[in-house]
Amino acid sequence: LKIKLEENEVAFRMNFITESEGLLADATAGGISTKEAKALINYLNKKVANDFVRFHASTEYRHVAVLKDAHGLEALSARTVNPDAVEGQPVDSHMPKGPGDELLKKLMSDAKLLLQDHEINQVRVDLQENPANMIWLWGQGTSLDLENFKTRYGVNAALLASMEYAKGIGRAAGMKVLDLPEKSESPEENERMYPKIADAFEQAFDKNDFVCLHLEGCDEASRKGDYRGKVSALEGIDYFIVSKVNNLLKQHPKTRVLVAACHTASWKTRKHIRESAPFLMAGLGIQPDDIEQFTEAAAKASALQYKHGPELMQAFLSKV
Repeated sequence: LKIKLEENEVAFRMNFITESEGLLADATAGGISTKEAKALINYLNKKVANDFVRFHASTEYRHVAVLKDAHGLEALSARTVNPDAVEGQPVDSHMPKGPGDELLKKLMSDAKLLLQDHEINQVRVDLQENPANMIWLWGQGTSLDLENFKTRYGVNAALLASMEYAKGIGRAAGMKVLDLPEKSESPEENERMYPKIADAFEQAFDKNDFVCLHLEGCDEASRKGDYRGKVSALEGIDYFIVSKVNNLLKQHPKTRVLVAACHTASWKTRKHIRESAPFLMAGLGIQPDDIEQFTEAAAKASALQYKHGPELMQAFLSKV
């Protein structure tokens, strides 16, 4: 997914959600598949898109709506809400508010009327799956203007990822972006992905000074309340990928490795939590501390804390 925004365009994060009896019942629309979601995006583009709004398909429930001209620039200042934060609460209480909100509300309302009767959602209801019967617009912004990663840190950088938002940040920072395979609907196929990811990481490691591998499996399992899925993702990452990285670290003693969680996500609440997220740093010039576990509790107890991501990256890439 590559979207080039013009000066008069504003991009909104657009989630498919499930609305039920006036409540935002499910911020992920029942974990809708990418195949189903793309069909719904195509449908919306045929029925709703016009000269000032268009929709772009990404993966699963996460997509993008682009508004242009005065409509988009006005709505840039509207207050919008992350649907995760208001799951289970009344939809009307958390709709966009402020400049341009009438347009945003109309788009969401028009899409709902179309989506609730779409055959994909009718089948999902028949199967007792949450339908993608509404869109949720939030997190708007214009084109990113990030400092080039090599300019800032002095290294050639590559990013391996399957999620479009991660790849977009990498491109904006001037990193070489390499695709990882998208998640399959088959659990068996997903388990076979980890060895392939480990091999892809090793190939990128041989050609770049810095390699970032972005993985989503643990977070996705947490969002679904899938305890076993989260354990399986952790085991797959540990067995296939961390072991590969550890071997590379032994073979290349002048290398450093950083393992970090983007945020804390609970499988019990199915939401992101504003608490300390753990990280592990090892390799050339890195002195160990007393923390021996990679957990949220250990991160909170550690004396080594970073409030902002760039501070952690600066410490990781600092010269010995």
